[in-house]
Amino acid sequence: MNNKEITRDDDADPSLDLHSNYDSSEIIGTWFNCDPDTRQIHHLSIIDSNGELYIQVFAALSNSHLDWGTSKIAPFISIPDSNLIGGFTCSFDFGFMETQICSNIKRGILVIQAYNIFKDNSGRPNYYSREFFNQ
Repeated sequence: MNNKEITRDDDADPSLDLHSNYDSSEIIGTWFNCDPDTRQIHHLSIIDSNGELYIQVFAALSNSHLDWGTSKIAPFISIPDSNLIGGFTCSFDFGFMETQICSNIKRGILVIQAYNIFKDNSGRPNYYSREFFNQ
């Protein structure tokens, strides 16, 4: 075993080519926040476009939803010898702020952590949120 090729016993065998065969069946579709009174992400949609995964996010506003547009998803498997997507990351750059999203899915619930970084020298503190979504 070469320690330069792995960092723990659970690392996948580098000879496996699972990347091109991800199973996205558990994350594709529209997801709604379990908290109807959220002040963060109201709902989101995940689509497969020619083998690439994209997310479209709709944030909560007082009387409507703000469409953040789409972002390409970087998928992650949760078990090294599986091709089932267990989570993903993506980001949205709004100019004045960047939002990094990290997610995982467990028992049919999509957990979204959003890390919000202000870039406009406004003095606002960076913050994160963690919310739960179902289909």
